[in-house]
Amino acid sequence: MSELPRQLSARVDRSLAQDIRALRLAGLSYSQMVKWGVALLADVYRGAWQYRVVEVGKTPELKSYLYDHSVSKTSGPPWAEAEEEELKPAA
Repeated sequence: MSELPRQLSARVDRSLAQDIRALRLAGLSYSQMVKWGVALLADVYRGAWQYRVVEVGKTPELKSYLYDHSVSKTSGPPWAEAEEEELKPAA
């Protein structure tokens, strides 16, 4: 992981600003937006490659998605609880 930057930056244009405002309505921090957004996009890519929708290394085009209408006990993506567990200090 040493080849990866410790911090990321992006120029905030009008489109990104609108997306950030939408996610702030859900109470996400900037860090959560980046981590969860990258995780979600990576999951889409990995799934497309695994199921041979596109060749590995090619960009898949997401045409639809499904929502889980059940009431969630947590806010955030399904992996949020595991992420929070990692951040807890050892007892």
